[in-house]
Amino acid sequence: MKILVILGLIMTYGLVFEVKAQSQSTRIVSLEVDGKEVKNSYRIFFLSGGRWIEAQKTADRFTLPKAIQKEEYLTLMIMFGGYRLKFERVHISNFTVDWIVGIDKEPFSEDLVPPGEKRAIRQVYYLQFSGEPDRRLVITKFK
Repeated sequence: MKILVILGLIMTYGLVFEVKAQSQSTRIVSLEVDGKEVKNSYRIFFLSGGRWIEAQKTADRFTLPKAIQKEEYLTLMIMFGGYRLKFERVHISNFTVDWIVGIDKEPFSEDLVPPGEKRAIRQVYYLQFSGEPDRRLVITKFK
């Protein structure tokens, strides 16, 4: 009986460790320019202590650097196809879902920019949290 209890504790610890490890990785399912998927590779960096740290990547995921895993809000930069997209104050809970990363060029989509503001805007980019079409972080750069 003691052996079963010990085995149960070991298995529970292993499952908790695996769930924690999974929550620290994020998959970018799509990179988009003007709503069309592009097949570029990307690099992702996180700001920690005034310097940028590049995230480790596997075939389809990136892992948060250890230096920032305990922070609640993160600043990150995603680079692909000549673009540098900086996102500030992204809550740690957003790293447990898949992402779509996109940039919208002129003429801007009315879905992202109200018609009256289009003339004053230089660039729009976003993080869309997969499975939640109405939840995205949109960054607008003004002229």
